[in-house]
Amino acid sequence: MKATFEGRIEDESSSPVLEAIAAHLGHAERHLFVDRYVRRRPLAALKREYIARFGITARQFNAIAEDLQGRVRASRSAVVQRVRRLRERISHLRRLLRKRKKRLAKEEDSERRGRLRFLLHQKKRHLRALEQRLDFLQEETVRSVPGVCFGSRRMFREQFHLHANGYRSHEEWLADWRQARSGGFLCLGSRDERGGNQTATLLPGGVLRLRVPPALEGEYGRPRGREWKSLRSNRITPASSGGSSSVLAIT
Repeated sequence: MKATFEGRIEDESSSPVLEAIAAHLGHAERHLFVDRYVRRRPLAALKREYIARFGITARQFNAIAEDLQGRVRASRSAVVQRVRRLRERISHLRRLLRKRKKRLAKEEDSERRGRLRFLLHQKKRHLRALEQRLDFLQEETVRSVPGVCFGSRRMFREQFHLHANGYRSHEEWLADWRQARSGGFLCLGSRDERGGNQTATLLPGGVLRLRVPPALEGEYGRPRGREWKSLRSNRITPASSGGSSSVLAIT
C-alpha cells in the first residue's frame, strides 16, 4: 500500500538550514553524476568515498543516488518521447508532400504551379530540418552520458538574453540559477527504520525531525537533527515502521 502525504513547514527559521542542506546535497549529487555517468565508476566505491568526502550519512547518499537515477530516467524517457513525436511529424509531412506532388502533376495553370512548387520547396526544407533533428535525438538515445541539466535548460539559456528575461546583470541570473540547482532534496527511508525514515521523521503532534548532514552539524544541528513544530498539512499522520519505504521530498 502506498500513501501520499503533503505538508508545509511554516517556521521561517527553518529556511537557512533547509537551504544549506539542499545546496550541500545538490553539490554532492552533481559530482555523483560526473563520477557515475561520465567516469563510469561503481556506485559501491563511490558511496564509501562520498560519505567521507562530503560529510553525509549512508542514507543521504542513497537518497541523492536515487534522485539522480530518477533524473536520468526522466531525461532518457523524454528523449524517447521526442523521437516518437518527431517520427510522427516526419511521417505526416512525407504524406503531405506526396499529395502535393500529385496535385502539381495534375495542375495546368502556370501561376498555381508556381505556388505549388514554392510550397513544395518550403515543405522539403522543413522535412530536412526535422530529419536532422531526428538524427541528433537518435544519437542522444544511445549516448552513455545522459543529457541532464541541473537547473533546467530553459533557465540556463536565459543568461544569454538577460534583459529579455528580467535580469539586470549576470550576477542576478547566477543567484537564481544556483537556487534552482539546489531547490530541494530527497529523504529516502525504509520499512525497518523508526518512523519509516531516519533522515526525516514525522513525530506525533506534527513535529518534523530532520537529520542534518554531519558536515553541517557544527553550524545547524545536533547529531539527532533539527525539529520544527509548526507543520501545516492537508493529510499528514505519523509514519508507521511497519509500512512500505518512506520517501520525503523537501522543496
